Amino acid sequence: MSSMLKLLIVAFFFGSSKCQTDLEYLQQMSEYIANYTTYQQPTNNAALVNTSDSTLYDFGTFDFVIVGGGVAGCVLASRLSEISSWKILLIEAGDRGNNMTDMPAMLVYSINSKYNWGYKSTPQSQCCQGMRNHSCNFPRGRGLGGSSLINAMLYVRGNADDYNQWVKLGNPSWSYGECLPYFKKSETADFLNPDLTYHGTTGPVHVNHTGPSSVINDTYFQAAAFDMGLNILDYNGKEQIGVGKMQSTINFNKRASAASAYVNPIEGTRSNLNVSLNSFATKIVIKGTKAVAVEFIKDGRRYLATASKEVLVTAGAVNSAQLLMLSGIGPKAHLRNRGVPVIKDLPVGKHFVDHPVFVGLIFTTKLSQPELSIPEQVHEYQSANTPLTRCFGAENIAFANVNNDSTTVPDIEFIAFAPPRGGDVQTLFNFNDNNTAAYNKLNMAGSIHVMINLAHPKSTGSVKLQSNSSRDFPLINLGFYTDDNNTDINTMLKGVRYVIQLFTGKQFGNIDSYISYQVPECLKYEFNSDDYWYCAIRQLTMSYFHPSGTTRMGRLCKDSVVNASLVVHGMDNLRVVGEGAIPRQVAGHLYGPVLMMAEKISDRIKQDHGVL
Repeated sequence: MSSMLKLLIVAFFFGSSKCQTDLEYLQQMSEYIANYTTYQQPTNNAALVNTSDSTLYDFGTFDFVIVGGGVAGCVLASRLSEISSWKILLIEAGDRGNNMTDMPAMLVYSINSKYNWGYKSTPQSQCCQGMRNHSCNFPRGRGLGGSSLINAMLYVRGNADDYNQWVKLGNPSWSYGECLPYFKKSETADFLNPDLTYHGTTGPVHVNHTGPSSVINDTYFQAAAFDMGLNILDYNGKEQIGVGKMQSTINFNKRASAASAYVNPIEGTRSNLNVSLNSFATKIVIKGTKAVAVEFIKDGRRYLATASKEVLVTAGAVNSAQLLMLSGIGPKAHLRNRGVPVIKDLPVGKHFVDHPVFVGLIFTTKLSQPELSIPEQVHEYQSANTPLTRCFGAENIAFANVNNDSTTVPDIEFIAFAPPRGGDVQTLFNFNDNNTAAYNKLNMAGSIHVMINLAHPKSTGSVKLQSNSSRDFPLINLGFYTDDNNTDINTMLKGVRYVIQLFTGKQFGNIDSYISYQVPECLKYEFNSDDYWYCAIRQLTMSYFHPSGTTRMGRLCKDSVVNASLVVHGMDNLRVVGEGAIPRQVAGHLYGPVLMMAEKISDRIKQDHGVL
């Protein structure tokens, strides 16, 4: 029976409830899931670029035009509009979220909706082999809040050393000590007893622990990790290696997106902020070396918005790179090959680094977690004590160094969660039919799905133009496991061995834990041999959806796109703010780091224009 049909049935029997809000949520959930089962993701931007005529309409002049209403764009719009004399325009290609994007457990359904651009990687040779067409899903958020509308809400800043390494790469002022105040500025830590040296209590984004706890994923996981030498800690605090209760960007029971945190509370109170939704930017207008305006399409019309001070590109690592290249800023040879006139030769789209995550490790135990009925879960949602306030039951996150080359900096991260059910595995992971069939034969009730990702991968990929038209999606090459010395795949193998030891050791041995999922294409090798796992890793490694480096910051034009103030090299009035500027990947999830970066650059912009 489909998830949608189950919801409709329970909604019918729940119809006599006295709680109208519960009924409304059940109806909305049913409709959202129904849309999920029928929605077809686009394969290009044709619906966004179609116009009724060729006229270029004047949208007005603003001090700052912000392109992209994602995480960085929402922060900048909020902070820059604090200056009442500044006129701000925020352009966003998508729409606003809703009650269902707000509900954490509806993540899987949001992935297959209008809130996802619908990107997939190019066919891969060293990863994604067990996915349809050897291609991995690459969801990016389209809507006010960007990917914070559809992410898993994990608040993981990374390691202090990550930011100190940014400085060593030629980016002054980005040390951990200089970034920490902005992490704290963006955060309200709602969990018990936060260490105020590291956590904020008055920021826009609420960070919380979610409940209720499960026996398998809480008690056993923490005990087993402790047996492996991992201390229980706050991984966003003084140290990172260890195991910690998941910190999630959730405000009581709702997703704390960048839109709900930064824009929604102030949008109706600041007349100097204009938020233009369903507005797809197609070109940055450049005169000489100066960015002066942005062209975009809204409701079938082409518009020009002029920026008197700066154009701020905040469209994410993929779309920012595409927009820059379509505007003439990028690798000279590539732009010429695509028929784009070159304005500035910079390595846009190169140095792409994402976290490879292996999703082929599932354990089954003799325990099962009692499940509330859907109506009970909806009712408890009002008190935030329900599985609906978390994604897949994930409760803990662990960091380890399996190469034993550091006692403070991890090289892997792993989390355990309840396996997705039915067709959801194809929506999330793009599994091919063989892997989906094998997956769906598992006893999910007592199973644990463990995902392992590399904290600091060596391999790089790229973002390139498919053509010289914004109608076409960019080409996203993940490039996983292509490093010269096979360091990445060998580290992942060590990570797999480490996790197997943890989940089949003393603690989990008490509940008869065993590896229950076997990758069909790898059964030609002896199960649990290194050859089997090398095969499995290449089959079922996918993106963790943490792209970085495509507009990386640095000192030199040959290997970076922006300077430490995120101003594009050789250009005036043009900055690119967001995860694309990250010069070295962090051992974290990128929502928190991008919040920090945008808060920090907001202050820098105010300083540069003499108001701070």
